[in-house]
Amino acid sequence: MPLMDWTRAIERWRNLPQEERARLRPGGACARDLGRVLRAHHDAHVARADAEGVVVADAGHHVYMIEREPSIGGHMSQFDKTFPTLDCAACILTPKMVSVGSHPHITLLTWSEVEKVEGYVGNFTVTVRKKARKINEELCTGCGICQEKCPKKVVDEVYEAGLGYRKAVYTPFPQAVPKFPVMDIENCTYFEKGTCKACEKFCPTNAIDFDQQDEILTLQVGNIVLATGYDLFDARRVTNYGYGRLPNVFTSLEIERLSNAAGPTNGNIVLRDGKTAPKSVGVIHCVGSRDRNFNNYCSVICCMQSLKFAHLVHERTGATVYNFYIDMRTPFKDYDEFYQRVLEEGTLFVRGKVAEVSDVPRIPDEQGKLIIQVEDTLAGKQRRIPVDMVILAAGLEPRKDAKETAKKFGISCSANGWFIEKHPKLDPVATMTEGIFIAGCAQGPKDVPASVSQGAAAAARVRRRLRAARRDRAGRQPPRGHLPEWWWSRRGDARFPGGAVLLRQCGHEPRCGRCHPYVRPRRTHDRADVPYVLLRPDHPAGPWPDLAVAPGRGSGRELAAVRHGLGERAREDLAWLL
Repeated sequence: MPLMDWTRAIERWRNLPQEERARLRPGGACARDLGRVLRAHHDAHVARADAEGVVVADAGHHVYMIEREPSIGGHMSQFDKTFPTLDCAACILTPKMVSVGSHPHITLLTWSEVEKVEGYVGNFTVTVRKKARKINEELCTGCGICQEKCPKKVVDEVYEAGLGYRKAVYTPFPQAVPKFPVMDIENCTYFEKGTCKACEKFCPTNAIDFDQQDEILTLQVGNIVLATGYDLFDARRVTNYGYGRLPNVFTSLEIERLSNAAGPTNGNIVLRDGKTAPKSVGVIHCVGSRDRNFNNYCSVICCMQSLKFAHLVHERTGATVYNFYIDMRTPFKDYDEFYQRVLEEGTLFVRGKVAEVSDVPRIPDEQGKLIIQVEDTLAGKQRRIPVDMVILAAGLEPRKDAKETAKKFGISCSANGWFIEKHPKLDPVATMTEGIFIAGCAQGPKDVPASVSQGAAAAARVRRRLRAARRDRAGRQPPRGHLPEWWWSRRGDARFPGGAVLLRQCGHEPRCGRCHPYVRPRRTHDRADVPYVLLRPDHPAGPWPDLAVAPGRGSGRELAAVRHGLGERAREDLAWLL
């Protein structure tokens, strides 16, 4: 690179506005733009982990949050109440979602999936596919007119669990973050027949883009937190319970949506006809859990979730509620008190595993009812209990693509499919791959408080690494794992940062011992008044000429910083580089 080119770059830098210069220099808010050439990467990549993402971002580190659904919030956004306090789930979650969506240090990538992960701690390269929404996010205001005018309605199998409808262009729920809708191209009339375009005609900002394609993004991050959640056990697999065959057998997620004031029935718990309230309800625990035919482990939440349903059904319908349980497990704070409260409300408990749910009556009293056949182990006899509604407390399972995800990130899964931690007691958030952490139900079944606690622990571990990296940049050379790949490329006996270009003012490139700053130069070049300028040719703002170094006296390896107005922080960063 000739001398005149970087001379012009210096002039261009000095002409930048003060705000832009502050954004680009190491002490500014966007130090990462230039810092990746000089220092270990210090971004944290968080997938589906609102709480830990905010914790890391609040500390001033940039976070990329990747969510495969159109909105963040996960399963909790579908719930009505949370046990044992019966707090409104939306009241707890929505402020956190808004905080994530508006945080200056969080880049939110929804409707996106990770395709590839390469590198190591401090220097991960994450390839992300951002799926096409068919909506221009820069133009969209989230007004919702496109959803109002769309004529196509489809059953919402995801958020409403098949009980409600949504449009072909939709946001999952009113409080979704971000507020931009997404287009369902499999059900959109335009993509089926080439006609309609009602959303495009009525959009006031012309944000509809039918030609939008998927976008491939490459992110450079230092740490990764996996919080990919869980899948609900498919209750159809337990054929003797009749789900999918008997109309008034519901899953736990369907009851969550029925009891939710924003759900398809406005919070009314009714039968499949949409208007009849049940007079008797049976809640079956451990569907798909603690069962050698399906999952041998306990799903943790089923007992407390079933107690919550018993309370909500009794409160809103006055129905008689039966709970069929194997063992009642309420071990955490205020859990057993909630159990006692539900007992006092009149809920009837039957200890025993349900054998069958049938609609075949044997006596006149069973006509038109669902009959639950169970062995009451405390009474020591078989019982047949007729009810109007059956609720199946389905267990938790790993995500269906958990093993593929583990391969992408270089971690391991257990035989059941949950991600394996480094140590179940001493290090439950780290994995055997340095720099990759797990949180929430990605590691195993958990309730909300346990998931939040583990997320906070993962965020603390990430922050500890970042603080260590900052101390290293202040003057102590970091360990190998904290340095980018180019630091360790060698030329001769010198460590040379190949991601940047070092030039003398004379214009010579440091390709040989005569000009190389780390190799003993000839005496004619060993002068402290001839600085080297560090340039980054690929940066959109041009090279970074404000940092310059000059060879010191003696061996040539001790270099002195030449200050060009960046202050002590810049000198510290330069000292770390050298």
